[in-house]
Amino acid sequence: MRRLLSAATVLGLLSAGPSNAAPQCTSATDQAAFEEMALQTQIKLLALHACTEDAKVNAFTRANLSDLANAEKTVTRYFQHRFGARGQTELDRFKTDLANAVSDQANALGGDYCARNVLILQEVLSLRSPAELAAFAAGKNPMPASLPVCTPMPVPAHKAAGKAKYPHIKKAGTAGDRPFSLAERPGA
Repeated sequence: MRRLLSAATVLGLLSAGPSNAAPQCTSATDQAAFEEMALQTQIKLLALHACTEDAKVNAFTRANLSDLANAEKTVTRYFQHRFGARGQTELDRFKTDLANAVSDQANALGGDYCARNVLILQEVLSLRSPAELAAFAAGKNPMPASLPVCTPMPVPAHKAAGKAKYPHIKKAGTAGDRPFSLAERPGA
């Protein structure tokens, strides 16, 4: 039973592809940046797992340095906008969670991880220009499903409960709960 469950998990991970994932960001630029960051993390992990030589990983980084730097800037801006003063802390947490999620995928795939992802590295190294990286990353769906990106902003408690932000201030043009005309204005 355990072996059957493990095989089902591996098959599920292998079958997860670009058609199974919908973009999570409202901005195409943000979505592309998160996908490029996830692809870069997958490729870095190849070197850590000794699936390929560092030289190939370095070749990927050098060939796409400008796009990878722009993706990093975009994701950094996203976290600064989304979390304000906590932006850098949340970005660091996201990067750690991303590396852990990709590593968990690698562990679940076992020996198939290297074979599967070395092919992705070979494909990305054969791109004709760095401008093709975003489309390539989107087609590979590198973002782990367990890691949400571009989550909606939290709704402040007073709005979530349907309460006015300033309950002591009445809306203009009302006397209590009923509308009034200027002729019946209180105190007139």
